[in-house]
Amino acid sequence: AEASITANLQSMGTNIITISPGRGMPGGGGGIVREIRNGAIQESSSGNQEEVVEGDLYFEDVTALKKEATLLNEIAPVLTGRSSTIAYMSWSGDASVTGTNEDFLSVEGYEIAEGNFITASDVFNLSNVAVIGSTIADDYFGKIDPVGEVIKINGKNFVVVGVLDTIGSSGFGSSPDETVYIPITTAHYK
Repeated sequence: AEASITANLQSMGTNIITISPGRGMPGGGGGIVREIRNGAIQESSSGNQEEVVEGDLYFEDVTALKKEATLLNEIAPVLTGRSSTIAYMSWSGDASVTGTNEDFLSVEGYEIAEGNFITASDVFNLSNVAVIGSTIADDYFGKIDPVGEVIKINGKNFVVVGVLDTIGSSGFGSSPDETVYIPITTAHYK
């Protein structure tokens, strides 16, 4: 059965599965289904309008998926949609802040230009560390190496541990180059 599921997923050209909280439909139908195929998001909906119970996703779900879902190589939870005030010395502005974990880079296919990405230890310890996009690095730091510098996110201190390689627009509203990444636990609990 496992080989059959793997073959079916590979035949669709899908290498990322997105699980989002929300409403589901009985029998797997209804609602909006989003999948990524060859880098493009495709949406479809079914006509079934009967609703099942609305659900939430928790960190325990990530742990369970990592433990039980043997066909998944990496699990990268993402907490998005947080526009925050970012400040460094006299510079201040708004930027998107995304909470995630150590698997995010490989899941998204991003690269680090300098420094490091968020670690499992950062997530576990609710560390105040940040990885910044290349545009934020250029706009706020210019020729100064941002790694090791302290920025403020909504008034709280975060140490910059890394800078993403330039990625360009993702086509989904915000660019990774203009985003700050922090541990998902820090984003959720602090």
